[in-house]
Amino acid sequence: MSRAPPCYRRISVGTRGRESPQNERFGTTSVGRVPPRVVALVDPWWTLLNRCPAGPVLTLFGMATRSDAELQDQSIHVLWEFRQLMRLATHLYDRRHVGIVTMVEPLDAAALESFCLHARALVEFLWRDRAHDSRPGKNDAVAGDWFDTGSWRYEPTLPPEVREVRRRTGFALAHISYKRINPNEVWGWDHVGIAHRIASRFYTFASDAPAERVDPRFYDEATRENLKFREHMVEKEPGLLPASPEPVGTPAHASLWIAPRP
Repeated sequence: MSRAPPCYRRISVGTRGRESPQNERFGTTSVGRVPPRVVALVDPWWTLLNRCPAGPVLTLFGMATRSDAELQDQSIHVLWEFRQLMRLATHLYDRRHVGIVTMVEPLDAAALESFCLHARALVEFLWRDRAHDSRPGKNDAVAGDWFDTGSWRYEPTLPPEVREVRRRTGFALAHISYKRINPNEVWGWDHVGIAHRIASRFYTFASDAPAERVDPRFYDEATRENLKFREHMVEKEPGLLPASPEPVGTPAHASLWIAPRP
């Protein structure tokens, strides 16, 4: 039986008897503390979690639960990621519309690289799940955190538009990988397809998230960014949903951006 004092927060509660308390002791009142052995004999081990001060708590399966106030504050950062993705996708679309496919100029390249990073963050937010994936850390927000158990629809298979976003962002941006010179790796990013797919699932999140757990402006702002992106494309290419243009990318060879030798 676990005998951790009630003022310690647990890290993992997935295997009974193997819990490891965090090396951080939370402040307690001046009331005398019951010895852990006595508490453990009286209460089941999982009830000790409720004796910790307010804050993120770990449930039986190690899934972090957050207060409505925390989720509301965090929702602003979620909205920022989506706003940046949509506006960067618009910039890339405009550059591609005037015939620029290879982003050689520093600010254009930075826009594409930033787009990829925001896309990766949102893919992991919208498609990862604590009950099915081991990757999310306790401080990594995922969409399921905003919903009661089972009310957020988990999609185990990533849609094709975003399936490679995490892997490709890893070697193309986060690491100076030899995969960059692998001729079998795909060049370029389908910025329109990626943005559309993420926007579609993000709209579901914004529509279904409980109002008390998101900022009051969340739904309206998310909808505005989504519609602005789509209307911008329709304005330039009339039609319900314009076909994805040719992918854009950063230079695949140094000859495109390094000045030739004199």
